[in-house]
Amino acid sequence: MKIAVRLPEHSDRYPECKTLWTSPTCSLREAGPDRGCWAWWGKSQSPQTCAAAARRQLHEIAVHTYDAQLTLGAPQPLPDEVALDGVEEFLSTICTTTVAWRHEPAAVDYHATEGRSWRNRLSDDGARAARLPTPGTMPATAADEDPDAADASARGTANELVLALYDRIPLDSLKLDGNRRLFDQLVAWDPER
Repeated sequence: MKIAVRLPEHSDRYPECKTLWTSPTCSLREAGPDRGCWAWWGKSQSPQTCAAAARRQLHEIAVHTYDAQLTLGAPQPLPDEVALDGVEEFLSTICTTTVAWRHEPAAVDYHATEGRSWRNRLSDDGARAARLPTPGTMPATAADEDPDAADASARGTANELVLALYDRIPLDSLKLDGNRRLFDQLVAWDPER
């Protein structure tokens, strides 16, 4: 069977990657993790490297494996480390951009019950994601208040967070706090338009 390969738009900008896209014997591993390559997420904070492309593929495979299991009536949770990295990868690749946020500036936190948390900051500068410090590692503030509290937050297992981010389970199945309208705005936001 012959498979037609369509090169990405502007592939001439990455001549070193043309072989990767067209040769079945080349792989991301052979190219090395730091080698630049074309990626559709140009305005996100994820690098355009072979390592980032491989990481993106891992999470796509994990979610599509869940889809197949669901179809067979036997869905399994993603492995914990894959799910934890999946939240971070999704937020830094899919949920970040240099395109201005058209609403009031906001911060949205995502908390995995396994102990990791991330913040997505939305502003005129776009959207930026970062892992938050582990609870208990920040200096205490007056009356234990967080001076930089999020406007909204979602909490669940890392598996639940990934599946909600990929729209496999309803966002409402997570514990949502704060301004829930922010989640609707994020879902509706297409920075490319």
